[in-house]
Amino acid sequence: WVYVTQTTEGLETDAQGWIPLFQLSDKSSMFVDFSSGVFAYLAGDFVDADKLFASVAEQSKGLPAYDSTLLTGIARARCGSNGTGTLEKALAMNPYSRYAAQALVMAYISQAKVANGDLRSKYAEQTIDILDKYSILFDAGDPWLDSAYRLAKEYHSKF
Repeated sequence: WVYVTQTTEGLETDAQGWIPLFQLSDKSSMFVDFSSGVFAYLAGDFVDADKLFASVAEQSKGLPAYDSTLLTGIARARCGSNGTGTLEKALAMNPYSRYAAQALVMAYISQAKVANGDLRSKYAEQTIDILDKYSILFDAGDPWLDSAYRLAKEYHSKF
């Protein structure tokens, strides 16, 4: 399914709203599952995206395994689950990935935002630890990095 408007380029249709896409394949494969995961994610169906990306992560190696693990963690965080464990795994698979570090930081900040007391401080402290460890991946004065530190400190009881 994809959401289209009357101005969606590349589609010759007067339809507006959710329309079904063609079936990619009758059989499951890494390509079909990954592509379907992307479509589900873009449609806001993070639960199905999680399942599809996780399926690819389990059956692949190398870059496809990393990408699908990262996207599984992001989908889990987006649907309200705690995707931090999966995102930590993705970051361990590629410790030079700025995107994995950002996704993990954002997941911990999201957890801190909804937690209370000591648990909120724990998530904030974990966020600060990740930021300290991976700040080398960012330019000095990077606005995203500065904002992430500010939010983490805001949620931490010691600051």
